[in-house]
Amino acid sequence: HIQCPPSAARPSYSFPVHSYRTEVNKLSNISDDEWSTIQVAIVTQCSMDRLPQLSAMCKHWKEGIISATVYVRADDNIDIIVQKFETEWSRYSRIQVHVVYANHNHDNDDDSSSKIYDWYPINYLRNVALKHCRCRYVFLVDIDFMPCPDLYTTITANLPQENE
Repeated sequence: HIQCPPSAARPSYSFPVHSYRTEVNKLSNISDDEWSTIQVAIVTQCSMDRLPQLSAMCKHWKEGIISATVYVRADDNIDIIVQKFETEWSRYSRIQVHVVYANHNHDNDDDSSSKIYDWYPINYLRNVALKHCRCRYVFLVDIDFMPCPDLYTTITANLPQENE
């Protein structure tokens, strides 16, 4: 029989709750018809330095949809996302890209009491991509996951049928 210590003995944690400037569906090449007919989507998130992995994912996930959130820091060039979407991602895959901007205050770098810490908000990024994905089934993966070419077919073949 295990007993929890009294609440006074438990450590107290305080995590900051940040809000982020977010552009939902900043880029998308998915039609309403595709949302209603495509059953499975990959949901993922990444920072700007992981865009090559997103490009590779698009080349491998051709039948499904990708809902991806990209985290952009103050010194990142957002034009790279647009360029990748136009020249690579939309050529290979159906993709919606959401953009979340970091909260970083360079003016107060010397004053740690007023500094906004630039933590990577993985849960927030994942939730943005998940919330705005309209597929019935989602495959939540890390950006480093590389789907095999026939994965969509394998997944959809194993989904419950309408009468099940």
